[in-house]
Amino acid sequence: MSATPKDASGNIVSVAVTWTSSNTAVATIDPTTGNLTGVSAGTTTITATIAAISLTSSVTATITPSPLATITINQSSPAVQTGRSVGLTATARDALNNVVSATIRWSTANPAVATIDSVTGVAVGVAPGTVTITARSGVVTGTVILSVSAATGVVAELPRVFVNSAVPAAAAGARTIFPTTSVQLQAAIDTSKPGDVIRLTSGATYTGNFILKRKTGGTEPIIIRSDVPDGVMPVEGSRMKPTFAPLLAKLSSANGQSTLATDNRTNNWRVMFLEITAATPAATGLNAIVRVGVATNTFADSVPNNVIFDRVYVHGRSDLPLQRCFLLSSGATAIVDSYLDDCHVLGGDAQGIVGWNGPGPWKFVNNFIAGSGMGIMIGGADPVIPNNTPSDIEIRGNHLFKPTAWRGLWSVKNVLELKMGRRVLIEGNVLENSWPDAQTGFAFNFKTANETGGSPWVITADVTVRYNLIKNTAGGVTLLGTSQGSGGFPADSTMRRVLIYDNVFQDIGVVTPPVGADRFLQTFSTASVPNSGAVDIGIDHNTFISTSLMTGGAWAVDGSVPAITNLFFTNNILLRGGTYLIKGSGSAEGLGTVTTWMSGTISFQKNALIGASPAAYGGILTGQLFPADIPTVAFTDVAAKNYTLTAGSPLKNAGTDGRDLGADIATVNLKTAGVVNP
Repeated sequence: MSATPKDASGNIVSVAVTWTSSNTAVATIDPTTGNLTGVSAGTTTITATIAAISLTSSVTATITPSPLATITINQSSPAVQTGRSVGLTATARDALNNVVSATIRWSTANPAVATIDSVTGVAVGVAPGTVTITARSGVVTGTVILSVSAATGVVAELPRVFVNSAVPAAAAGARTIFPTTSVQLQAAIDTSKPGDVIRLTSGATYTGNFILKRKTGGTEPIIIRSDVPDGVMPVEGSRMKPTFAPLLAKLSSANGQSTLATDNRTNNWRVMFLEITAATPAATGLNAIVRVGVATNTFADSVPNNVIFDRVYVHGRSDLPLQRCFLLSSGATAIVDSYLDDCHVLGGDAQGIVGWNGPGPWKFVNNFIAGSGMGIMIGGADPVIPNNTPSDIEIRGNHLFKPTAWRGLWSVKNVLELKMGRRVLIEGNVLENSWPDAQTGFAFNFKTANETGGSPWVITADVTVRYNLIKNTAGGVTLLGTSQGSGGFPADSTMRRVLIYDNVFQDIGVVTPPVGADRFLQTFSTASVPNSGAVDIGIDHNTFISTSLMTGGAWAVDGSVPAITNLFFTNNILLRGGTYLIKGSGSAEGLGTVTTWMSGTISFQKNALIGASPAAYGGILTGQLFPADIPTVAFTDVAAKNYTLTAGSPLKNAGTDGRDLGADIATVNLKTAGVVNP
């Protein structure tokens, strides 16, 4: 900037001028030269002063943001193993080097080496090598070289196929049908053709036991929905909520039969924008509000396929027992963006979603699910289709929740349970609230179970659990290779290839006074079954922190044969509780337990064992870190549940892979954003 001093006659004079800025956070100015430098958007007053005669003159300067200038990827040397994922983040800055908001899109130069989610920035290693990853906003880009190495430890295969639940375009020549009575609705279902749309009166109740039928002559889905404008409903990818119920058509059962069910071979249906319930006393004890497939069907080619439930509100009543919201015996089925509530019984199991007699693939994404026994369970009864194990199961972005008001009213077991299942991906969910009741209240309960002896072929295998937030449960994870089921019949195969990484477990045991189950992990074998322990278990980069009294320790082991064969336990943060951290029946804490209860390959490296004694963790367990207490770890803000490590933490970059110990908090936050109260 410049100033022109003049005398009383208007003549320009040469005098010294001093420059100042009233708000240096917006702009600074050289006091001698008047050179103005913008710092951030805003306004500031620039003053020129002639000190000799105390004369000032001021002007308001407005600083506007410069256009986006740079994008910097925050991980300077990211690395990932094949079959694993790593979250990348980027920072956008303007020409003044200020951080600015920008929509970042990600890409990979070679998807044969690594793929990357274009929105979230989560990269997955495909093959060993290096690949350039690009973050772009408009014409501005930032790049980084991602190194992909061959997998070590456990490799769990991800689902081979995923259900496509996207809303289809309107079919050419499709009809729209407007049934106004329950009888007309079933007639419309019976006579509809592929591509038709059945629109039900908004706010009306259709009472009955409606059955979706098999259709031929095309693959376009038949849509059943409320006759309400799309613009007043949640958009695709957003969750249905009970507050929308007054706008929805309602399907309701007045007896003990499912409100909505399918025949065998039912195909290509989409149910959306509906309330589906069984909320009358006559429906007390109903097995399932929605039944997809027939649990007694013995033919693999007879299961329903391509049945999608999109933005539906499925529920019982707060004061009535109701066993299940959904029971699946099906092929390709999706439940997305939906709200499942009041699935509860006393003295038995109740689930939001359960399935066993169908091959899959199944997709459960972005739902609220409140089930008293479990929110989701795969298994629980024997599949009667020969050699059938549900496979290719996607469980992402769900809020699995139990209201604490249910305590003492309905039977509680665990939150998410697998008794069978192949290629299961459990990612970005929030599992909240579980307490000791009918069982001990763990968040995850995984095993292989031939429930009553009719399905010895079933197996739980290739399970990936990543980027989940678990809070206020009595326990974290329980693993049992093979149980004997309720009839005492073991399966032919034990559970194998379970990979649990980058999850946050917080306040375990807080939901209830500690009763001995408040621990991160418990692993078992079945005393009467040889080789019943789990095989190939990887537990890596998890953060387990609790503020409860924690009488149960962090990890308990029991059984009479090895509980795990081939264990890879690395880069975790665990808090010692009670009188031990890792302890098995009849064995000493630490080394004694691991060598007694684990067999095969044991890789136990670079774990932060808070409050544990180094003396108990020598031998093959040498190489751990032993913070004295939680403050020593130097989390960013424990009170606010922010478990990101500070720059000065002794666990920073201390992992076997050069990463921080514990979970990738940024990616957990990204994957679980909007899962609770979206």
